Amino acid sequence: MKNRYENLFPWVTRSFCKMTAIMLICINLSCSLPMENTNTIDGESISVLFIGHSFTKWHNMPWVLDEMAADEEPLLISEMFAEGGASLSLHWMNGEVFDKIKEREWDYVVLQGLDFEGENRFEYAMKFDSLIKRQGGKTVFFQRWAYKDNPGELDGYIEAFKEVSSLVNGLVAPVGMAWKKVIDENPGFELYDPDRVHANPNGAYLTACVFYSLLYKRSPVGLPRYVYVTRDTVVDLTPEDALMLQTAAYETVTEYYQSGIPYVFY
Repeated sequence: MKNRYENLFPWVTRSFCKMTAIMLICINLSCSLPMENTNTIDGESISVLFIGHSFTKWHNMPWVLDEMAADEEPLLISEMFAEGGASLSLHWMNGEVFDKIKEREWDYVVLQGLDFEGENRFEYAMKFDSLIKRQGGKTVFFQRWAYKDNPGELDGYIEAFKEVSSLVNGLVAPVGMAWKKVIDENPGFELYDPDRVHANPNGAYLTACVFYSLLYKRSPVGLPRYVYVTRDTVVDLTPEDALMLQTAAYETVTEYYQSGIPYVFY
């Protein structure tokens, strides 16, 4: 559930509160933990920073993922830096995101809001990747889905994300392809909000399942089908629908990385 301090202090995220609680317990026990143990490179947790715009922020998708994986090992620690309409170039020129990237040694930094136009369309993706690598992290590109009224645009997105990921040796979370798979195989099952652009809670859940499959390198089948994040973000799926979304996500990720794209998935 959304904590009561978030409206006053947006940086007080769910993951921040979890880590704060752990730190306070350690202090009370007179523990002395070295700084590197707060990072995720020890294999006991996976830290992920999501950077993007409303496609990331809508229905708090990173927190849906957080809740789905709450009982999983290793522990998932995710944070989000997203603003509606903000492309990677706008995030870079704004500069506020730099401190968040440098805050810790993130295992993964997810970039969403790729610039698709112009000769230097991958310029800011490459700049972000360089910064992420200096921090010891791995770049993941959030492959967007197509607008409901323009499904054909997905083909261009797929190729663009393949191209930029190969330029920086990054990963792609094939979210758009998972959406297409569900839509093609399950006509009438709704992933879109009424605006026909953003994800509804079902779409957020499917997207989270794709990221779970990629980051954990295992199937999300069996994860909770009911997820409460806020009053406006409640996922409540039937067992059949949950299985369908979980299976589609995992199959999409495995098929994507079995198609010759380098990534040790198994």
